[in-house]
Amino acid sequence: MKKVILVSLDALAGSEYELIRQLPGFSKLLARGACCAQEESVYPTLTYPCHASMVTGCTPGVHGIVNNHAFHPGARIPHWNFYATRLKKPALWDYANRAGKKTLSISWPVSAGGAIRWSMPEMTPAKPKIWNADSFLKQLWVFARYGTPLFAIRTLLGRRGLPKAWFLGRQPQLDECMLAAFLQALERYPFDIALLHVYGMDDAKHQHGTDSPQAHAFLKKYDAFVEKLLAYADAQREKGNSVLLLITGDHSQRNAHSMIHGNFLLEQMGLCKVENGTPVSWKAWVDSGDGMAYVYLSPALDEVEKTQLVARIRERFLAHPGVAAVMEPEEFIPLGCDPAAALVLEGADGYGFAKGAPAPGNEPDRDGVSHNAPRALHGYLPSRGDYRTMLLACGDGVRHGTIPRMSIMDLLPTICKWMDIPLDGQVQGRVVEELFREP
Repeated sequence: MKKVILVSLDALAGSEYELIRQLPGFSKLLARGACCAQEESVYPTLTYPCHASMVTGCTPGVHGIVNNHAFHPGARIPHWNFYATRLKKPALWDYANRAGKKTLSISWPVSAGGAIRWSMPEMTPAKPKIWNADSFLKQLWVFARYGTPLFAIRTLLGRRGLPKAWFLGRQPQLDECMLAAFLQALERYPFDIALLHVYGMDDAKHQHGTDSPQAHAFLKKYDAFVEKLLAYADAQREKGNSVLLLITGDHSQRNAHSMIHGNFLLEQMGLCKVENGTPVSWKAWVDSGDGMAYVYLSPALDEVEKTQLVARIRERFLAHPGVAAVMEPEEFIPLGCDPAAALVLEGADGYGFAKGAPAPGNEPDRDGVSHNAPRALHGYLPSRGDYRTMLLACGDGVRHGTIPRMSIMDLLPTICKWMDIPLDGQVQGRVVEELFREP
């Protein structure tokens, strides 16, 4: 019997290869399998679009999850893209269901409400997050509504400290509990495909920087988990089962020092009016994707006015020192961005795009720049230098060695080939043939 385990370590960077090869668990995996330290992400390199690309084999503009959140100008609480129903293409669990395979998923983005046999979706009921009896009950309701009720609630309550850590995103307790819960689920449930996403390292990089001790401390936690996964795979082999173990990142990060308040600049141009952080009116709006941003135009505008506004906005942002590129649809749609956008802005080194209104006491300068940025960001073009993620793989039939290049979109077709699950031709990724030994 074949089994696949796909683990996503959020913000795992290809540049961390030398670090992980010195750790005992990762080094064992490398000795037994294959590695691609030049795994390319998708654009924008954000967690929800990336994880949707992993399970659909398509770019964000094709599968429909073009940002972490839905576009809603001025929303105080962003409407995150939690829901599998927002996917425009079939996901891995859909292909698995058609082939009679069972999927187990813990904390996978864009999986809420998906047709998954055992599901605890990455989803919380409210932000800002306040932990009390009411929010706890709302979390249970969310899992009952959008996950597999018994499985999700049993998983949430099965580890001391997990409910509060889950709801508040408290690290490293959250990742520690999730890794333990996943290992327990592997033993308890008769899955064919198992998915796990943990994001503690991503949080640490945002807060402390890409090469910080706080971020690298998570690699040691993940290393102990990898050793246990390898032990699980060995035990399954003794039972006559074959396990393909895939450990991947979704994107890398880049260090940052400044944030551009795009709508502050549009307000200077008379293209929007904002009061208390909420747009009173807008002809154009900048929607942040961290290291990149979309520019949307009001659908009420006629085509002549749209053309004129695009030219004005393009000129303003091209002159901005924090903007590396301003792309029009013929440039950004092939890269995988939202075809409904008018422009895409790419941040220069050290710059990102702010969400929401400036904080009191941190008003932006005349160029709309403030300096209380996260220490690191993602969202940038995946082709930028030293900005790849990484895949590690081992299992029966996996060739030992290095894979020069691949994309996170290649995971779906590669998994389906190994599991003998037919695809319907709707994917943009390829089967990574060089991962496997000749039959």
